[in-house]
Amino acid sequence: MSGAARVLADAHIYDHAHVSYDATVFSYARVYGHAKVCGSACIYSHAKIYNYAVINGRAKIYGKVYGNARVGGSCEVYGSVYGNATINTKSKAKLVPKNYEVYENNNVVKIIDKTE
Repeated sequence: MSGAARVLADAHIYDHAHVSYDATVFSYARVYGHAKVCGSACIYSHAKIYNYAVINGRAKIYGKVYGNARVGGSCEVYGSVYGNATINTKSKAKLVPKNYEVYENNNVVKIIDKTE
């Protein structure tokens, strides 16, 4: 950890994960693998950030971000973002609802509703 980063209320940072700047990891969230959380991003609740995922900007994560996925800007993730998907202020989707998954396949970002 570096900068003014904070880890609160039973949150866990382990393996080679890195949390820096003004990022905050809250209540039971987990950041592990080679994941990076930077900027003023907030990781909430039981969220999981792992593999080589990168979270930055003012992103708010409540779900899962993994693989080589990147989430930044002021985006919010309640569902899952994985693979090589990138979600940021230039993306069509800046909000990933709870039962949705976002991933990249053949350079096309796919958004799937898992409630069906």
